[in-house]
Amino acid sequence: MVRPLTFEAFRLLGNANLLTWPYDQPEALHRLMAFLREDRVAWFDFLEREGLLGLNNNWTFVGSGSPGFTTALPAADYAGKARLKDLWVGVESQETTSISPDQFAEFFLPYMADVCRPFGLAYYGCCEPVHDRWHHIIKAIPQVRGVVGVAVVRHAEGSGDAGEGCGVLAQAGAWGDEWSGRGLGGAGEGRR
Repeated sequence: MVRPLTFEAFRLLGNANLLTWPYDQPEALHRLMAFLREDRVAWFDFLEREGLLGLNNNWTFVGSGSPGFTTALPAADYAGKARLKDLWVGVESQETTSISPDQFAEFFLPYMADVCRPFGLAYYGCCEPVHDRWHHIIKAIPQVRGVVGVAVVRHAEGSGDAGEGCGVLAQAGAWGDEWSGRGLGGAGEGRR
């Protein structure tokens, strides 16, 4: 399991600073998140370059403890050696739930999205509610196909809070090629 970027920021800054730096030290927070992103991207590149990756589209846990069963991975051009684009990546940000969705989208999500970009699919969430920021997440990380069951509960249709439709997008697990939920607020239902 790879520790989330925001967990690493939390370890370095402490909770009080993590929550106040968007106001008090915005440039420093951006520099820290950029440093953490570059470190993580370099590490993943190293693993890929050295042939140290293995497929995780099977019983292997991805995200918050759900198996990665899917037919969408590996990529169509897979030739026996796993690459980042053949894999799931797990991403979450429990430490930032007290930060507004817009601040999350400005100070944390771009760096998380950069780390996710080379991967085939992303599994979002752990224990944090994301209903108020889901629209930011699916825009920044378009390959999200799995989410913790309690993390995204759609509001009643027409509420305008989190998009149209209602229901749970996933129940404690990842799914295959298509979304199992309804109403992604225009992001595209049943997308691959």
